[in-house]
Amino acid sequence: MSPWQCLWRRWARRSTAWGMWLEIVLLCTLDLGLQRLLVPGDPMGAHAAFPWVWMLPFLLALRYGSVAAVAASSLFGVYALLSLPFDHLSEQGSTLLGGWIVSLVAGEFSDLWQNRIKRLQSANAYISERLSHLTRRHYLLRLSHERLEQDLLIKPITLRDSLTEMRRHMMEAAKDDLPAIGELMHLLTQACQLEAAAIYRIVAGKIDPRPVVQRGLVDMLDADDPMIVQALQRRELLHLQSDPIHQQDSRYMVAAPLVNGRTILALLCVEKMPFLSMNFEIMQFMAVLLGYYADLVDLQAEIAPMSLRWPQLPASVIAELLRLARVQREAAIDSYLVSLQFTDAEHGLEMHQEAARQGRELDLNVSLSSPQGPVLLTLMPLFGQAAAAGYLLRIERRIQEVYGHENFSAAGILSWAVPVHGEDPESSLQQVLSHAQAV
Repeated sequence: MSPWQCLWRRWARRSTAWGMWLEIVLLCTLDLGLQRLLVPGDPMGAHAAFPWVWMLPFLLALRYGSVAAVAASSLFGVYALLSLPFDHLSEQGSTLLGGWIVSLVAGEFSDLWQNRIKRLQSANAYISERLSHLTRRHYLLRLSHERLEQDLLIKPITLRDSLTEMRRHMMEAAKDDLPAIGELMHLLTQACQLEAAAIYRIVAGKIDPRPVVQRGLVDMLDADDPMIVQALQRRELLHLQSDPIHQQDSRYMVAAPLVNGRTILALLCVEKMPFLSMNFEIMQFMAVLLGYYADLVDLQAEIAPMSLRWPQLPASVIAELLRLARVQREAAIDSYLVSLQFTDAEHGLEMHQEAARQGRELDLNVSLSSPQGPVLLTLMPLFGQAAAAGYLLRIERRIQEVYGHENFSAAGILSWAVPVHGEDPESSLQQVLSHAQAV
């Protein structure tokens, strides 16, 4: 509120009070003057059938309250003392007292209802303010809901769901140099909203201009495009915002090579995609999914020697561990290895089975044996330390509900959580299994 508005309201309140007093004085003077003019010998209306002169204090009391009643009745009393002889005051006294009492009753009645009206107005003002707050909150909630809908349209599936789908497609795909490449393009199109894109095979360091798979209408490949040249040289994903000065002459929005660590298998070129999809999260999503696919194609040579060193581990777990190590190395997204050793001779196996049922869809569980009891090894892809701690806490609460043990120590359960090292994932596996003596 501005200072001028404050001054105006203060002046209005003061002018209203002065107007009330001026109205009381003028109306009482006019009323008493008319009574003196019409009935000179009976200024208070004592001898009339009804004292009409007292209607004015009564009406003023109803309008302004008890203060106006006292003021108007006092003016009438002062007028009676000044205008009537002393011997006539006894005749007008009862009328004067009765008019005074009636005016005060009317004033109290007015004050009572004015207070009630003020309370109702205050309550209504509070309710209106609450309604205004609720309206604003509802509006913000609607905006938030619309934003979530937009985010869902922009990124309808999560990275974890995409990796799970990609792993399933690769297990079902036939042997090829680029297996399940169509499913990879489908996931990229769905998650990143690609409108015009193609994947080109790279043979002997050269790009095959014929697309292996494409979405939308794409032009002939321009192998000399500056973004494609830099992406192949730097062996990493490039887009328009990564290096605007050098990419401003490119007709591609994204160029991403599929690198398996030694060679480049293929190249993804995106010519058209929504502007809202050009953000860090989508680019990271694309880089992780492409790197994950490249690892799925090329990890067979690395899986074999590790399978010989760790024969108790399935090849799928070793392959997943190597892929997650690459993700941590290139995208700095952590994953964790968690082991639980159940040393209770009576209920150890049952608790092991109960803990295995607490895993998430993306987790990989492996049951191992040790001299102290069964061991549950869990690989948690794309989750950090907080998620590993939450996973252990969930199992601990479940053991408490089913078996009544307060914590892992009381249940005879030993737990370890080790992050997957990007440079040496085998050391993480060695560390967690050495603690459990399951090597």
